[in-house]
Amino acid sequence: MLALIMVQKRRVLLAFLIVDLTLLMLVQFQAVHASTPIAFDSSYTSNCFSPSNCSTLTWSHTVGSGSNRILIVALSHLGDDLTATSVTFGATALSFLGVQGFFNLHVELWSLLNPPSGTSRITANFGINEDELVGGSVSYFNVAGTRAPIGANGTSGMTLSVTVASNPNDLVVDSLCLCVGGVDPQPVSPSAPQTEWFDSGTISDGYWDFVGAGSDKPTSSPATMTWGWSPSASSASSALIAVPLIPATIIPEYPIGLHLLTALMIVAYGVIKHRIRTPKPRYPNLRMYFLVRSLEFEPSGCQL
Repeated sequence: MLALIMVQKRRVLLAFLIVDLTLLMLVQFQAVHASTPIAFDSSYTSNCFSPSNCSTLTWSHTVGSGSNRILIVALSHLGDDLTATSVTFGATALSFLGVQGFFNLHVELWSLLNPPSGTSRITANFGINEDELVGGSVSYFNVAGTRAPIGANGTSGMTLSVTVASNPNDLVVDSLCLCVGGVDPQPVSPSAPQTEWFDSGTISDGYWDFVGAGSDKPTSSPATMTWGWSPSASSASSALIAVPLIPATIIPEYPIGLHLLTALMIVAYGVIKHRIRTPKPRYPNLRMYFLVRSLEFEPSGCQL
């Protein structure tokens, strides 16, 4: 009986040792995460300039049916308003991300997570008329959200850059506004490997030449976004704002250690369930035992 108890104790200790080892390895073999790449969907642009009524700018945008969608709206404007009072996509309001600029030159970004698929009107409202107003919109798939935007201003030169903090697999989206008196600043272009997603071209009210544009770039941290323009417009005033987009859908990818963990758990379960058992007695009580034993030894035949 003592030997049986010692065997059971050893099996209990073995089972707990396997469980402890499994839990220890579970801490070591964490899941490796991969993100779904952010994918471009579509982009559109519109503009307005004096002497038109530029207190409202509206245009159509078609959002595809991919998952984890985001809509980014960029507004570049020359006027007395710091920002738009509201931006909507159909009946849904966008969230303000940030603004960059100085004096009466500004560029701002707005966003909407998971906009409805299909075509709707984007409407940007201002409190007063703007002298020059450019709007651009771009949508992407596989986006979880945005990080903090950052911007930069320029009062001269032929380039403008901004550096933002981002993570691997982020996609940085930017927007530029550029204004110069009496000089066409084209060509206006982003630095490689940035991809331009909208460019208003030069719009002019007869005195100011104005450009709104935007680009994106997949990147790691940090990310520098740069734009350049014609040397003839070296006196241009400019503003640039950029925001990193966060990739969506974390997909767990487990190393081979997970298979080892699974095997250990199966072994532990087997030891506990099938090995650690108290043998059942052949007879449930002593009375039954002696009854059976007496029957086994009862003499056969008739007794005299």
